[in-house]
Amino acid sequence: MKIYLFTDLEGATGVVNYDYGDPERRRRDREFLIGDINAAIASAYDCGAESVVVYDGHGKDAVQSDKLDPRATLIRRGRVESYIPGLDRTFTHFILIGFHSMAGSGGLLNHTHSRRVRRIILNRQEIGEIGLSFIYANYYGVKPIFISGDDKAVEEAKLYLSDIEGAIVKRSISERCGECFPPEQTFSLIYNGVKKALAKDKSFHISFPDPPYWMEVIYKNSWVAIPRYLIRSRFNGVTIKNLYTIRYKDEDFVRLMNKFIGLKINRVKILYK
Repeated sequence: MKIYLFTDLEGATGVVNYDYGDPERRRRDREFLIGDINAAIASAYDCGAESVVVYDGHGKDAVQSDKLDPRATLIRRGRVESYIPGLDRTFTHFILIGFHSMAGSGGLLNHTHSRRVRRIILNRQEIGEIGLSFIYANYYGVKPIFISGDDKAVEEAKLYLSDIEGAIVKRSISERCGECFPPEQTFSLIYNGVKKALAKDKSFHISFPDPPYWMEVIYKNSWVAIPRYLIRSRFNGVTIKNLYTIRYKDEDFVRLMNKFIGLKINRVKILYK
């Protein structure tokens, strides 16, 4: 088993605010996140994993490399190179740790890709980061088996995979308020959830939209949308629908996401422990 572990910060144990402001709060939130990650890594290796690769999807050094389980490797980035760098067909399983629900869901710290985005529509269906990540993994034939986050994030994941294992580490009350469970409890939930997911290891099927792919990214402000269009307009299939909306079209999903990111795949930095 070779496992790709995709992480974010907003859905981690105990996190109820965005990653800015109080340095002490940021330090504490990163401690919560590394606890969630290490619980998943420990479970994976106890279940026989040969390799676990962790991607710091939040960036800004959200994953503390000096506190990461030394059996895992860490993908970090100095700039965005692809939507999920390093993911390929050599991986067997895909795990999401610390994820949040899509913009407008009402979940704790809900957003899609950026707080500047109002919503994303893929082939006429609204979608968030969880759905986009599942489609990306499916492109390479890698099985999404587990997610941790708040209750809204886990519910969203089950819309795509009804039998996916999930650990609810907190319950959403509003966008900036949640009922947080103790780390000792959530770390155990994650460990046992990953163990259960790997034990059943079912084949999976997700009803994804067929190509060609049309994606609309609707921003909250025109002053955000227009500069992004000017940068991405160098790609074929990128048009502007109105002052708030950029449209992307492609037959290939990974190419579509690279256009959305705005940079071609170049290289990623892998830190070996």
